Amino acid sequence: MAEAAEAAVLAWMDQALDVAKEALEKGEVPVGCLLVYEGEVIGRGRNEVNETKNCSSGYRAEEAVQLLKAFYRQENPNAPKSKVRKKDRRQ
Repeated sequence: MAEAAEAAVLAWMDQALDVAKEALEKGEVPVGCLLVYEGEVIGRGRNEVNETKNCSSGYRAEEAVQLLKAFYRQENPNAPKSKVRKKDRRQ
């Protein structure tokens, strides 16, 4: 059992490294992250500071929202879909 868990962790690390490589290819610091819950990847992210020209922690907030939505859907499979609409950025 421990060998299977170790193999899963190594596979997730490989995926995180792939995400970091994507960041590096886009001129970013090579940082990649996976969020894993009960053996399933429910979120992923990478550094985007240079790409977005924004060094605030906004991308972390977006990842947190995605994580919470994924967790909510997973724990509440019959829950209604969100009715929240994206803001209209045209002005």
